[in-house]
This record gives sequence, structure tokens and C-alpha cells, in this order.
Amino acid sequence: MSFFPTTDEERSGVLRSRLRSWKRSGLIDPEQDRMLTEKNRTRWTHSGLISRVIYFVLTLVCVAAIYGLMSLAGFPENVVTGVLCLAAAEVLILRFGLFRSGPDEALYLAGLFLLIFALPGHSTDEGIALFAAGLLLAGIRVRNGLFLTASIAVVILYLAVKMDRGEVAAFISLGVAFAALALLNREWRHPVWDRFFSFTVIVLPPLAYALVTFDKPIARNPVILGASIVAALLIVAAIAIRAHAPLISGLIVLGLGGYEAGQQIVVPVEAKLMLAGGLLGSAVLVFHRYLGGRTTGITADELLESHELTLLEPAAAAVLAGAQPRPTTAHEMQSGGGSYGGGGASGEF
Repeated sequence: MSFFPTTDEERSGVLRSRLRSWKRSGLIDPEQDRMLTEKNRTRWTHSGLISRVIYFVLTLVCVAAIYGLMSLAGFPENVVTGVLCLAAAEVLILRFGLFRSGPDEALYLAGLFLLIFALPGHSTDEGIALFAAGLLLAGIRVRNGLFLTASIAVVILYLAVKMDRGEVAAFISLGVAFAALALLNREWRHPVWDRFFSFTVIVLPPLAYALVTFDKPIARNPVILGASIVAALLIVAAIAIRAHAPLISGLIVLGLGGYEAGQQIVVPVEAKLMLAGGLLGSAVLVFHRYLGGRTTGITADELLESHELTLLEPAAAAVLAGAQPRPTTAHEMQSGGGSYGGGGASGEF
């Protein structure tokens, strides 16, 4: 019995999740879609993003209902419900092969959190570290990159509370984010590492901004300058390594810095909105004009048909589909010598 999907099974799951979009885009035909689906079928069941979110929320609703029933029945609701959630998650994973499908993630996270709530010290500062440990264990068991990133973010918040120095925690957050950015540039066989490093790059820089600015009377100009530098580094890194995560994070930090700069401008709110809308619209037009028609790097066009594009996904599909068997030639080896030197060298010029 396997407790986790293997690396090859994980990669097969990622490939299967992309087949529908490849077929819709015309990158593969229905026969290739059927062949790839059969070739990459495993015992594990994964859900798409939207279905996964819906199942996650509905499972939490069911957990809340069970929690209420345990409370009405007079049982220790935190312990009983937490143990039931963990047991149900293991049954779904080991017996039915549901992995990163929504219910298993919700049950594991809810079960660990309920057990933490049953501990006497969960409401203290050290309780923050307990919740970080719960996120870490849930992320490792269900291999959820967002849970792992959330555990790091909670640890940074714990350090900020214990040290009462948000600036120091902010620098730690940025250091971890740029370390994850460097690791994101490497090739990883397991898809969970790409997701984990991507979420870390997206979440931690805005967290650093919040730690510096939240409910603190500090000088705004250094904050604006720092946000601009961090945003520029992230956007440049995104273009250099062609990754979405640093681009998303850089734009978020740039927007936060722009909002902070807008607070320093003493003009009516309507004028600020008009100025921001004009700048945003101009930036969209400039980027679309610059990125439109490109077939390499970052482009604004949908890559569907090009005779010179080196696309990873069609290449992976072609490799996994397997090479076609070579046709047999009409001239087979003949025993007992041949017309041109024997040893099966028969044939015609």
C-alpha cells in the first residue's frame, strides 16, 4: 500500500489535468487524448482547481455540522471531531485514492486544527507556532504547496509577535521569498516543489509589506522606495526566468507601493482614481503592443499554432505517446546466403 503518489504518478496526474486544454487548443487530436489518458491512468484521483475549492468548502461545512452534533451530544467535540476527520482523510486517501482532491485536504487541515484547539495553550503566543506545525504536517501529508507556504508565513508572524519588531520579520520574509525564487529557477522532478516555491514567492513579499506598515506610524517614503525596489527585482526576475509567480508578486507589491504613494498626494480622491486608471490603461496598451506578436519569452498572444515554437507540453505529449512502430521492410534476411555475398545480404540495387 502506497501512502503517497510516486513522482511519476504525480507527473502523470499533472499531464492528465492538461489534456482537456490541449485538446481544446488543437495541440492533440481525440485519438492522442484517449491514448495519453489511458497511458497515464493511475489509482489516484485528482480534482480541478474549481472543483477542488468547492469540495474543500463543502467538506468544511460537513465538519462544522459534525462538530455541532458532538457538542450537542456532550462529547469533547474538538478531540472527537479532529480524530474522525483525520481517520476519514486517511480512508479517502488510502482506500479510495483521493489525493489533493479537496475533501482530503479539508479533513486533514480541520482535524489537526481541532486537535490544536483542544490543547490548553492554543490561545497564547506559542499557539501560533502550534498552528504553523499543523499547517506543515497537513501540507506534507497531502503535499499541498499552499499549506506549506502558509506554515512559513505563520512562523514569520510568530517571530514578529515575539520580537515586537515587524521590520526584522519583514526582512526575514523577503529573504525566504528570494531564496524560494532562486530555487524556483531550478528543475524539480516533483510538481509539489514548483507549487510550494511559487506560492512562497507570491505570498511572502506582500506579507513583508504588511508587517512594516500595519498599524505603525513610520516614514512612508522609505516604504515606497523599498516596495518599488522589491517590485522591480521581482518583475525583472520574472522576465529573466520566465515564471509567473515573481511577476504576480511584483505587481502586487508595486500596487501596494503605488497605493502608499497615492496617500502622499494631496488631491481629491476622484482625481487619484482618474490618474490611476489612466496610468493603468496606458501600461496595458504599452505592454500589449510590446508583447503582442511575440513567439518567444513572455507574450500577449495565445500560443496555438507556430511551426517554430518549442513547446514543452506538446513535446511531453509526443514523448509519452511513444514512437510509432517502424514498418517492416519487404526484404527480410534469408538463410543460407544471398545474391550479394551471403549472410542475408540479399536485395536489389
